[in-house]
Amino acid sequence: MTYNNKIGKEEQDQRTYENDLEARRVTTVGTSYDILIKTKTTDINIFYIGKALIGSNTSNAVWQIKIVDKTLGTEITFKNNVSTFTQIWNNREI
Repeated sequence: MTYNNKIGKEEQDQRTYENDLEARRVTTVGTSYDILIKTKTTDINIFYIGKALIGSNTSNAVWQIKIVDKTLGTEITFKNNVSTFTQIWNNREI
């Protein structure tokens, strides 16, 4: 895969994992991140956005996770109200 390493540019090629899991690579201010997006298993109006340094394991506590709830409009919150990179992507629905 070829990645665009220019600051502020999103990765040129988008990959898909686990059928409904989207993955993108972005670079912002010289730091590159993997971005994962997944719909909640039991509610299609809720989805998760995970952000971590490139190559981070989804079972490690190195993720920032946002929850987007489109049930009554659009509400965006951080998982457990924590905005730091200390969440585990595999535990996003817990």
